[in-house]
Amino acid sequence: MSTTKTLATAVLAAAAVAGMALGAQADTRTQKSFGGWQVDCNQPDGGKEACVLQYSLVNKKDRRPIFSWAIAKGDKDGDVNKAVVRTPTGVLLSEGVNIGFEGADPVKINYLTCGPQACVAEFDFTAQWSKALSGNDKVVVNLKAANQKPVKFEIDLKQFSDAYAYFNSQIGGK
Repeated sequence: MSTTKTLATAVLAAAAVAGMALGAQADTRTQKSFGGWQVDCNQPDGGKEACVLQYSLVNKKDRRPIFSWAIAKGDKDGDVNKAVVRTPTGVLLSEGVNIGFEGADPVKINYLTCGPQACVAEFDFTAQWSKALSGNDKVVVNLKAANQKPVKFEIDLKQFSDAYAYFNSQIGGK
């Protein structure tokens, strides 16, 4: 996938969560929450529906996102879904994003890009990832700040299975 398409996926995820309109005023919008997970779908009048499943952590003071994990449909029918992890800036890019489950070695995902507001890592969200998230109570995401200090995010997965099933029902997936 090209960087332009990858960035478009990240922008779509961010736009859906931020509640930005993706089309005309007659858009149809569907939102459903499952604990910390939210499915947000938007269909421009006469256009193709776009959906994202997202988990976000926000700064309590200014309500700005500091971390998010979004899953969106692949670019073409039959493509595997894409996961986009958005982290703060000021991280060691060479360390990547390390995703770990209890009792398993962490998986390193390389950063794709950084901008003024966030850094982004993207990977294929395969059936193996779905099974791992559905079969655990939490996932730990570790990164390293530029000052070498570890940064850790814990994501609650207790309602992930229900959220992912609903997301798939909206995108026509399995």
